[in-house]
Formats: sequence, structure tokens, C-alpha cells
Amino acid sequence: MNNNNRNKLKEDFLSNSTHSEFEQESLEGWNEIGLENWDNIHQRLDNLIDNQAQALPKIERKPTISIWKKIYKPLSIAAIFLLALGIGIRMLYDKTETNVTLFNEYYQALDAPEDNFRGEEKTQDVESKARQASDAYDELEYKKSIMFYSELLAESPNNSKYTLFLGLSLMNVGEYDKAILLYNNHHPDNSSYDEDIQWYLALAHLRKGEIQTSKAILENIANTKNNYYASTANDLYSKLSQLK
Repeated sequence: MNNNNRNKLKEDFLSNSTHSEFEQESLEGWNEIGLENWDNIHQRLDNLIDNQAQALPKIERKPTISIWKKIYKPLSIAAIFLLALGIGIRMLYDKTETNVTLFNEYYQALDAPEDNFRGEEKTQDVESKARQASDAYDELEYKKSIMFYSELLAESPNNSKYTLFLGLSLMNVGEYDKAILLYNNHHPDNSSYDEDIQWYLALAHLRKGEIQTSKAILENIANTKNNYYASTANDLYSKLSQLK
């Protein structure tokens, strides 16, 4: 890719006001290493791709542009470019862990609520709307689960289970601010879900880069006797203390 094309892609990408979550993470990666390294990294990526191409089995040679158009027709040049960023930056730069990498390491969504009865007895009579919310969450249809859990919370404003899974649904679509507001407004009711809410609240702050707030919550979890997340929270707290 020549410098003119590379610079055009750079300008288009940076001037775009609506980035997907993947594009936003790519941009965060660029901000970490410094945008002044843009051309240097891309030259190295070009060389890496060329070297990999040389290692492929010999096939009938066709113009490189024709091959790329055939293989990546559904993708725009910018999408291919961002894919290279997402894969290449971590390969080319050995950097310390960031809030995003730590979030991805520790975030694990719970099972759908009606399949996760820690501390509860399963009954045959499950409310229809709760079942719909659970099924939508289980099928990764988070917009639907957000709708159903919002309706359920309107009827039962302090239900810990509904609060927890509404917040998780919001986090799974990138709405971390809304999840944080929801969890902060929740009043603990001594259910096992209260521990989950605090853990995911800490992770939501971590994902947003609010390290000190996340550490404060993690420290409280780690120091709470018999807390389900105490050991994991202590481990994550130690790693956050090393973040630069």
C-alpha cells in the first residue's frame, strides 16, 4: 500500500464520527502507541503480509488487487485495514496490560438467569416475561433482553436478579455508562446477586478506564468475608496497581 493510500485511510478513519466498538478499540490502541507511529507500523504490517503470502502454496498467479477483491469483496478497505490493526498492534508491540485487555481477561457473562439458580430453588412457575428475558439473554439477543428486564424492573424496582442481568445486557452492547448508573442506584437486598452486581460494576468502571473507582470497589469486594469474588477481585486489584 503506497503512502498516499495509507494517509487517505488514516484521514478517513480519524475523521469518522461514528465508530463501531471494534473501531473504537482500534483507535484506543493507536492513541496508546502514538499516532506518529502510523506509517512505521503500516510498513511493518505490509512486510508481514508480504512474507506470509510468500509462504502460501503456489497457485496460479493473478494480479494482487484482483485476488484481494475476490476474497474480500464483502469488506471495505477500511474494514481490512482495521482488522490488520486489531491483530497487528499486539503482535508488533509488547506493551503492558491496559484497562481494555484486563477487562477482556476478567469479564465473563453469567449464564442466563433462569439457568443460574445459585442460592435459589428452581420452580415450575416462572413468570412468562422473566422467561422471555432469560431466553433473549441466553440467545445473545441483548436488545430484547434489555427491553424485557427494563419492564420487569419497572414492576419490581429493587429486584437484584433483574438489575444484574439488565446491567449485563447493557454491558454486552457497550452501554457501560447505563450499566454503571443502574448498578449504583441498586439497593442491596442481601441476595447472592448483590455480589455479582458489585463485581460487574467494578468491571464496567475498568472498561471505561476509571481505574481508581474500579480499584476501590475491588478492594471492598476482596475485604468482604466469604465474598464469592474475593480472590479474583484481589488478583485484579493487584494488576490494576501495576497499570501505567
